[in-house]
Amino acid sequence: GKLLMLSLLLFLFASPAAQAQQTGWVVRLILPKSEYLPGEPISPIRLEMQNLGPDASPFPRFQGGLYLDGNTEPCLQKGLCPDFPPRGPGLIELPPKPEPVGSLHVQEGTADLARLCELTDQRKDFYGPHTICYRFPDAMGIKIPETCVRFTIVRPLGADAEAYRHFKGEPLKHREELIKKYPTSTYAALALWLMGHDSYQGMRETGPEKDFACDAVAQKNYGNDRIGLEDARNHIRCIIATWEEVYTGFPGFAYRPELLYGLSRCYFMLGKQRKAVPLLQELLAKFPDSGPGKKAVAYRDVLKAHGLWPE
Repeated sequence: GKLLMLSLLLFLFASPAAQAQQTGWVVRLILPKSEYLPGEPISPIRLEMQNLGPDASPFPRFQGGLYLDGNTEPCLQKGLCPDFPPRGPGLIELPPKPEPVGSLHVQEGTADLARLCELTDQRKDFYGPHTICYRFPDAMGIKIPETCVRFTIVRPLGADAEAYRHFKGEPLKHREELIKKYPTSTYAALALWLMGHDSYQGMRETGPEKDFACDAVAQKNYGNDRIGLEDARNHIRCIIATWEEVYTGFPGFAYRPELLYGLSRCYFMLGKQRKAVPLLQELLAKFPDSGPGKKAVAYRDVLKAHGLWPE
């Protein structure tokens, strides 16, 4: 199947009245940008579940599914991992404990809607408006209103159209050749971004305080039983080198906020605060309302608390 890029008109809807009469938990589906080309996965696709009260209640867990264009059958759930361990012999499942009002759980993954939801250019309605929802099936008995995002698939143009045709609808499956043959295409920028992002995902973002703790430890002792310290640092340097190509060569790149936050973390892991801080400052100045921009505010505050942010 041939992949796609989507033009997303983000609007989340869930009935306030329905929220109030349920457990207090709501779910939000968030997509990172407003345009996608054929062949581009959604990365990251973000799910949030939050207890809006009025009382403490157990976390229902991410047990729903993605539904495209009103389908009654969910898309495949590959790429979105549950945040709880699988059941099996010998495992004792403890009853969930009530969580206070304001509790927030987040799950992120990569969603290829062509593969997961069979949304390919073989469909007559491929280019045009679509809606993707996250909902809990009625059979589960979890009464939380669904959350939906509308988007529009747009056609590739210019070098992007040439790359799409040349690679028969799957340009990102041929990243190295794509970068050489169509270096100015959006696909080339995406290939470089994803090459670094595939490795960066191992450094899971868990919140500014934990991110800082992880990055500070990485400066001194990044690695594990399978990879040495210097190998790990070289791994980070490879991510930086790949993303710097996107940073300098594609100033209008749609994932620039994510790029700035990720690059700054990588530089900080190598102890290069002089490189890391300007990237965070650019993110704060240009994209303050983006998801990475909001994380950067909190991360900056942590750096200030440790005396690592210039006055």
